[in-house]
Amino acid sequence: MDSPYLGGGISASFTSYFPEMIRDLVLIAPAGLIRDSHIGTVSKLLYSRTILFEPIVLRVLGKRLRKPVTLGATELNQPDDEGSTDPKKALQAEIAVDAPTRPILSRSYPHLRLEEAVNHQIDFHQGYVRSVLSSLRYAPIWRHHEDWKKLGEYLKAQDQEVLMILGEHDPVIKFDETREDVMDVLEGRVRIEVLETGHETCVSKADECAEHIRRHWNKE
Repeated sequence: MDSPYLGGGISASFTSYFPEMIRDLVLIAPAGLIRDSHIGTVSKLLYSRTILFEPIVLRVLGKRLRKPVTLGATELNQPDDEGSTDPKKALQAEIAVDAPTRPILSRSYPHLRLEEAVNHQIDFHQGYVRSVLSSLRYAPIWRHHEDWKKLGEYLKAQDQEVLMILGEHDPVIKFDETREDVMDVLEGRVRIEVLETGHETCVSKADECAEHIRRHWNKE
């Protein structure tokens, strides 16, 4: 099972509960261990279940998801007041609008860009923004250290390890903090590879990711 970001957090949590169903685990810039200090007050308010009227939240979230199209990737390296992350920042990181080489979603359709796909979803799929909101509320994005510790205990007992691929310049899943935290919760049962990229690791560095996965599977 190999998964990036949100899928990585879900995969790690799933594996902690059903490890016998998984032969191997590869995590690419996974959520799940984001430190509380990076979840801003505005994000906590917006994505809570009871504080704000949901239609307002959906409208605001839609604007936050669309906004990265007009912003440059260089802004991602500028620290904000809270050092926080949210869907807007995560999407900016994946889009990297003014990067020298913008990530291509499909080699068959090289003209298709991530920001265009996101805007299409917002404009034509009524359930898209609602599904993003649901993920933010219920998915294992942060505060799931106990699941990861359970996974670490299993890996240690089975003498196995997982592969984790991180981006050195990722503003969302910060590689230095993640490396420190994951080594702790998994009791060292992890092989970490850091690539020269941002949050769009599996898109912009697909070949390198595939090579690391191949070497991991072949125990090289």
